[in-house]
Amino acid sequence: MVPLFAGHTYILTFDNGAVFHNAYSADGTELHWQATAGPLSGQSGTVALNVAEVGSETYFVSWIEADTETTVSHVMDLSAWTVHAFWTYPVDNGRTGELHAGTFELAPDDG
Repeated sequence: MVPLFAGHTYILTFDNGAVFHNAYSADGTELHWQATAGPLSGQSGTVALNVAEVGSETYFVSWIEADTETTVSHVMDLSAWTVHAFWTYPVDNGRTGELHAGTFELAPDDG
């Protein structure tokens, strides 16, 4: 199954001020992301994706960052243009997680 978002680039804007430019591979198995605003501004990465269609035009997308300590999960609703994200990362006394809601749109250069 090739997800509907495959081959497209989106701008994701989250409730904590984070903005990401996410470019998905043509087969939907890889993501190149770049943080353009918010707490991770200036950072970027390329990751392998795990994808499951969980509803009509709705996908659960997850990955492990290159640092192998940070995990990210998205529920992307392509009909409503909304995204819910949960990411986990290490802190001094163990791990923590953050849940965020946002919206997304096609990037202007996505033609």
